[in-house]
Amino acid sequence: MSIKNNTTSLQELLEAVNNLPNAGSGGVDLPELTNEGSANDLMLGKELIDANGNVVSGSFTIDNELTAQDSLIAQIATALEGKAAGGEQATPVISINSSGLITATAGDKSATKQLTTQAAKTVTPNTSSQTAVASGVYTTGAITVAAVPTQTKSATPTTTSQDVTPDSGKFLSKVTVGAIPSNYIVPSGTLNITTNGTHDVKNYESATVEIAGSGGGSGEGMANTLMQLLENPVFSNDDLTEISVDLFRGWQYITKLQLPNVTKIASGYLCYSCTKLEEVYMPMCTTLGSYAFYNNTSLKNIDFPCLTIAPSSSFRQCSVATSVNLPVCTRLEAQSLYQCTKIEKMDFPMVEWLGNQVFGNCSVLTTLIFRANKVCTMSNGTNIFKDTPIASGTGYIYVPSALVDSYKTATNWSTYAAQIRAIEDYPEICG
Repeated sequence: MSIKNNTTSLQELLEAVNNLPNAGSGGVDLPELTNEGSANDLMLGKELIDANGNVVSGSFTIDNELTAQDSLIAQIATALEGKAAGGEQATPVISINSSGLITATAGDKSATKQLTTQAAKTVTPNTSSQTAVASGVYTTGAITVAAVPTQTKSATPTTTSQDVTPDSGKFLSKVTVGAIPSNYIVPSGTLNITTNGTHDVKNYESATVEIAGSGGGSGEGMANTLMQLLENPVFSNDDLTEISVDLFRGWQYITKLQLPNVTKIASGYLCYSCTKLEEVYMPMCTTLGSYAFYNNTSLKNIDFPCLTIAPSSSFRQCSVATSVNLPVCTRLEAQSLYQCTKIEKMDFPMVEWLGNQVFGNCSVLTTLIFRANKVCTMSNGTNIFKDTPIASGTGYIYVPSALVDSYKTATNWSTYAAQIRAIEDYPEICG
């Protein structure tokens, strides 16, 4: 057998050794063994045990067939030394480049793996959470958090709460609240005024004026002037039962009127042009004078549960009122509800008589209900619904079903016959 140096692998050398005879010319005789083995096993360092339990040792020679240059032993030793030194098990070298490519090299072998990557990114802060780097990815550039855009704001103290918020896309870094003035006052309590003169009301939340003859006429009385100094002034009196003068005429600053026991207003123009009057509480009043609440452009609701007659122009030009409640009223005189431009529905349980232009310029009045058990008398049919949806054909009049035909043929009502309907047929509207 001939083995060439430097061209034979360790595996081939071991196979060559395994093919060597255990005995023969130039061979090796081994004793009886308790474990399997051969001469080449012994040569390769395997511990062999004889029948007596002794470790087999000794030396043997290679057949002369092998030359010194091709010495099998020499080649095995050289191969083993190379293996021990790492010639066949080189330590891997691992690297990763800027693109996320992993390269592993061991000797003349190498392998690569491309990672999932994410490029450079700038995160701009906002009011929601954001992901800067996704899970399981390799960044190939810097992740930068942008600077927060800030601003400062200031606020001046007022009597109501304020919200100080940043402009769109910005954050507040500072809010400056101005100092409260040294003369700042929180008004409280009620001042009762019973005499004419000058009264300091700045420390009071409200003032009660009980001075005979303090108002009326042009409204330039002391009480009206006093109202100007108050915030949301209220006039309240539980003792009055009847008023015979235009007591509040032209009071431009009063916002609420409370007269719970007044039953009769004998004079006209009671609250004429009280343009800031928002609420009126007169639950016992049965009689009003003409123009009582004319031009009350801030009055929210018309609510007089005991009023029997609505005099001419009594609620004319109550232009922000959204409802009317006159449950026992039997007569609506001329222009009594003229130009109530925000009321969409009016419901009258007992009205039996209508004056001229009573609903004129009620520009959103689409539903008008008459529940009395007789046909309501219309004094003038030419302009009673002037400039209303009823006149234009888009509003409707609802009456008891038993009176529908009578209404459609009655004087002045026949003009609106197509707009007349039975209450009972429209419960979703009439209740």
